[in-house]
Amino acid sequence: MRKLIYAFLTALLLTAGAHAERLLVAEPTVPQPVEVRYVEGEIIVWFTRVLDEAEVLAAVREVGPSIGLEKRSDVTPERVLLSVPPGREEEYAGRCELLPGVLAAAPNFVYRLEWTPDDDYYYLQWHYNKDDFIYLEEGWDINRGGDSSVIIAVLDTGVAYEEYTVPSYEQDEVIGGTYHQAPELSEVTFVSPYDFIHSDSHPNDQHGHGTHVTGTLAQDTDNNEGVAGVAFDCRIMPVQVLNWEGSSEGWSVADGIDWARTHSADVINMSLGGYGNDSVMHQACIDAYNAGIVLAAAAGNDNTTQKHYPSSYAEVICVGAVRYDAERAYYSNYGPDQEIMAPGGDLRVDQDGDEWPDGVLQQTYYDLDLPVDLGAGFSYWFFQGTSMACPHVAAAVGLMISEGITGPDNIRATLHSTATDLGPTGRDDEYGYGLINIEQALGGSVMLLTTDPFDGKSNVELNANVVLTFNTAMDTDPSELTFTCSPNPGGWSRAWSSGNTVLTLSHSDFEYGTAYTFNLTSAHSSTGKPLDGSLVPNPFHFTTEYRAPYLIATDPADGAQMQPVDKDIVLTFDIAMDTTTSQLTFTCSPNPGGWSRAWSSGNTVVTLSHNDFEYETSYTFTLTQAHSSDGVPLGGSSVPNPFHFTSQPEAPILVETDPEDGETNVPIEKDVVLTFDRAMDTNPSSLTFDCDPDPGGWTRAWSSGDEVLTLSHDDFTEDTLYTFELLTAKSAEGLNLAGSSVPNPFTFRTESPWPILIETTPADGAEDIPVGMDVILVFDRPMDSDTGLVDFTCSPDPGGWELTWTDNTTLHLAHEFFGYETAYTFELLDAVSEDGYHFTDSMVPNPFSFTTEQYVGVILADLGASASDEGVLVNWRFSEGEPVGIRVLRSVDGGPPEYLFTQGLPGGATVYLDRGVEPGVAYSYWLETLDAQGVVERFGPTTEVRLEPEALVFGLDTPYPQPADGRVHLDFTLPADGRAVLTVYDLAGRRVATLVDAELTAGRHEISWSCAEIPSGVYLVRLETSEGSLTNRLVIGR
Repeated sequence: MRKLIYAFLTALLLTAGAHAERLLVAEPTVPQPVEVRYVEGEIIVWFTRVLDEAEVLAAVREVGPSIGLEKRSDVTPERVLLSVPPGREEEYAGRCELLPGVLAAAPNFVYRLEWTPDDDYYYLQWHYNKDDFIYLEEGWDINRGGDSSVIIAVLDTGVAYEEYTVPSYEQDEVIGGTYHQAPELSEVTFVSPYDFIHSDSHPNDQHGHGTHVTGTLAQDTDNNEGVAGVAFDCRIMPVQVLNWEGSSEGWSVADGIDWARTHSADVINMSLGGYGNDSVMHQACIDAYNAGIVLAAAAGNDNTTQKHYPSSYAEVICVGAVRYDAERAYYSNYGPDQEIMAPGGDLRVDQDGDEWPDGVLQQTYYDLDLPVDLGAGFSYWFFQGTSMACPHVAAAVGLMISEGITGPDNIRATLHSTATDLGPTGRDDEYGYGLINIEQALGGSVMLLTTDPFDGKSNVELNANVVLTFNTAMDTDPSELTFTCSPNPGGWSRAWSSGNTVLTLSHSDFEYGTAYTFNLTSAHSSTGKPLDGSLVPNPFHFTTEYRAPYLIATDPADGAQMQPVDKDIVLTFDIAMDTTTSQLTFTCSPNPGGWSRAWSSGNTVVTLSHNDFEYETSYTFTLTQAHSSDGVPLGGSSVPNPFHFTSQPEAPILVETDPEDGETNVPIEKDVVLTFDRAMDTNPSSLTFDCDPDPGGWTRAWSSGDEVLTLSHDDFTEDTLYTFELLTAKSAEGLNLAGSSVPNPFTFRTESPWPILIETTPADGAEDIPVGMDVILVFDRPMDSDTGLVDFTCSPDPGGWELTWTDNTTLHLAHEFFGYETAYTFELLDAVSEDGYHFTDSMVPNPFSFTTEQYVGVILADLGASASDEGVLVNWRFSEGEPVGIRVLRSVDGGPPEYLFTQGLPGGATVYLDRGVEPGVAYSYWLETLDAQGVVERFGPTTEVRLEPEALVFGLDTPYPQPADGRVHLDFTLPADGRAVLTVYDLAGRRVATLVDAELTAGRHEISWSCAEIPSGVYLVRLETSEGSLTNRLVIGR
């Protein structure tokens, strides 16, 4: 797996400087504005008694024009609903309230279950409370805080979720000895915690980022202190995948995703990312998505369109950031993967005028300098970044699941369809589908998202279901969803799926080629809300497929035999066909060509003419494409397709000759034998032939059911080239000879005493011949092994030719290397057989030409060195190419490499023994190669080799050479420092010479003594030391 570094995606910068501001304890001083809403154009008036319609209108006539009675209360008939001019509701209500006989009057106010948390700093959380922004408060009126059955996994730097002693292996990563729970997370339920940075089950936050992200997801809410979270009743699964510095490897992130998947997470929040496309992490995302988990990831903070992961994976919701004014934040990435926007903040501005920078406010560590000081406690921080935007979306998904909106595909479709469009109309690369609208995502509106078939679809299959997809769970009672389909196929049945958001309507089959109109007339959500509208056309229209044509007959039929070679192919269909040439295609193998078409019988029959078939040939015909006159492709065939047939036989064929074409050394008395593929007419007049030259005396004998003809004759002439041709022949049925599957005419040469060249390597025209390949010549008989009798030329000439015979019939010609990519021409001029006959002819091209291989250079596969009893053994192996020369270099105790010899080794060498080494010294080796192009390359070094010192043994070597003639070498070894005496005596015991008498060091000593003046004879050499004495025999000769 590629090693990728993933970092959290939070910006802490207030300006271009260092830290974001801390929020100190302060009381809100500015009251929050409240929007008053009522139904446009309506007021309610409560009279003191029941009035009929005329009385009502008369009573309010003086209030103003355009007043109408809409309806009367069923419970309190004195109360009526009046229509008034839009925009004048408060004015008209105020006037009515002053009328006599009126108890009360007011606009028709809109009421809802409203709830705002009482947290101290909630008023600073503009990302929650801003009007017409993400509609969180309206969403809380639908689902307040989610459900404890929903689990949101936080893959981050950990979470400050428990009181826990800092383990020893984490003490260098934080300041302090105890992890503490953030006070504002005390009411959160945490499940299945795990730390993939330290491989333990305590993912405590070492940075502060993960705690801030978790606060947006599920901070303690409505507890009279601090700030609020979105899905505060959902459970949180803290998973640490980023270290104390805020980074990690893809391995940990993939493990974190897998952990969440296997521990029942419903949502995964990943406020992290990087720019490496990690296939392992991607597979983890795929597995989680397929398991039904919704994944959300930050888009990145680099203001770039570059792919960013995991947010760019198709399975992950890519969350970008907007600031207070709903503009894309200056840092937020964008591009084709952008999906949903959420508040991420901009610490550079104060657009809401609350005298605080417009960041996302949550609780985390008081001291965020790394490593964090655990003992400094907690405070509230404004952060900015797509990291802050992401948990808004993940928490909204938690609310959606709690509300019964399930399935990753359905949830994403709902987010897309309910988002507040920003930027250009529709989805765009800067804002994706727009800003998340939590109220609508929770079913604030009931919308038809998609239909299948879609509006305008054609070629709809007759049994295709009608599938309707909604943005929220629907009431499955058939009376709550009604529709019409015209014309109506009938037989309708219903099946709900995907959490009752998808309705599949089965029916009796549609009719071929018919236009249908389907209209969803009513539908209600599971909470009783009626259908508000549709993102796709409703009603929608589609057209069914036309009837598919079938092939019902062929002529010839499948398996037909003995078909005339000029027979047409006739295809018959069950309905009229499109006669356009491109709409009917076929193959015929083998293909006779020359095809033409003729349609008949109301364009149901096509006749295909062609050039004549071959005789006695098996054909396969395949109809590959055809369309009806309505444009519907072929539906199938009631007869075999492809179909096979065989044409009639034409005539006999000559299938074998003996001798074969090109045969040599044919005995002069050998018969000519002809073999046919069937029984033949044996009448001599039916079979004629020619032989040049003609030996005469021909006789005939038929055998093997009259398929084999043996032609005897007077003896051929030695060493003669004959050409035999069969001119005419008839089968037993009287069909003339159609041809031959072997050469006709054919040539052969009779036996002769002269040698013939029958094979060359390389063959004539061969390419890519290795530059070191031998030239090989093969003769038809044993040859004289004297290579001096062979004469040849080679142009250009590589030189260095060495000739070797094998089996006396094959001659190998070695040479210096050919040149790379060079054309050569070789010609054999002379060679002599064992019988002394000179080469005169060749059955293969002579001269012959070939081209050598391209230059690939020398590639070393292995180079090593190891100690041995005799020194250091250097060995090597090449994987490509072969040098023409090799030199070995040696380095002593890390010194510069030096050549060990000047002439070098042959190119085929693979080993060198360095005997000139000493114990206790480190040696390294290099290899220098020279190729045929003159290119020199050096490889190495090997690992160092050091010989262990050997224990010294007192010894006197045998003098050499023996017999000595002028000079002799007398070598000995001393195991310790001391006095040594080396003396030469004759056999009478007389001292002839004292060669050494001195104090010597331990080790080997080599003495060279000139004995030119010493008479020939046998002498004794004696070595004396404190170790004892040794004697060896010395022979001096002339």
